[in-house]
Amino acid sequence: MLERARLPLPNEVERMPLHRNIAERVSLGLRACPWRALCESTWLSTPSRVRQATHMNAKLARIKRSFFLHRWWKQWLRRQMDSHGAFLRFPPYGARLHELATHTRDPVRFTTMALALHTVCKSNIPGSLAEVGVFRGDLSRVLRQLAPERKLYLFDTFEGFPNQDLDAPDGRFKDTNLDRVKAMLGDLTNVFFRVGYFPDTTAGLEGERFAFVMLDADKFKPTLAGLEFFYPRLSSGGYVMIHDYNSPESDYAVSKAVDKFIEDKPEQLIGVADPGGSVLFRRLGNMRGCN
Repeated sequence: MLERARLPLPNEVERMPLHRNIAERVSLGLRACPWRALCESTWLSTPSRVRQATHMNAKLARIKRSFFLHRWWKQWLRRQMDSHGAFLRFPPYGARLHELATHTRDPVRFTTMALALHTVCKSNIPGSLAEVGVFRGDLSRVLRQLAPERKLYLFDTFEGFPNQDLDAPDGRFKDTNLDRVKAMLGDLTNVFFRVGYFPDTTAGLEGERFAFVMLDADKFKPTLAGLEFFYPRLSSGGYVMIHDYNSPESDYAVSKAVDKFIEDKPEQLIGVADPGGSVLFRRLGNMRGCN
């Protein structure tokens, strides 16, 4: 039989001077625990490998719990944002596509893109779709599902920034590859990958027309090259959307490229309140009866 430790009397605790450490009071209570000896003997007699496994299981349980709480918090936050009008309440492109566009890391940009594609399809504006700067294909997946009947051209090195576009070392966006993007998209019908240095990878598309273009190249040279290639091939009423226009990265390289290109064009830039501060414009011209 384990010897039962004597419990401290209430008057013993009360008679403790106020200046005594609180930890001493706590320690007195712990020493009085009748199961203390049993707990210590069980713990010390347990092999270290078992104690380590128990510790790892507890750690995994905490990770799972934090992951669950994080998911719950994101769902709660999204419901709060939706109830306060942060998202489009009456999407013209359907609930399924709206769910796809809003459940992303950049719902404002994705829903803006969805509205533009809806207008393109509704107005029968001819042309293919293109994205320059694919990375892992998150936007490509949504873009394809918004207009699966149209050709989608995806331009990227799929191995980070090419050295030709760098003024200083930049190791971002290397954590991807072509197979990963293909797995993200799933159905590759009407999807065409242009792998390599942009704009060299536009070879053979000189006669193509485009209805929507997403430029997300982050650097000055490919952004300017993208505008110079796609603008003359953009159908009347077609959209060009440029990500990171208001971002300070690379010394505001994207905004400098866009401003240089658009200064002698009749189109006006429209700002988008997404995290990167995107902008877009529509190609002016007669948009009636675009077939």
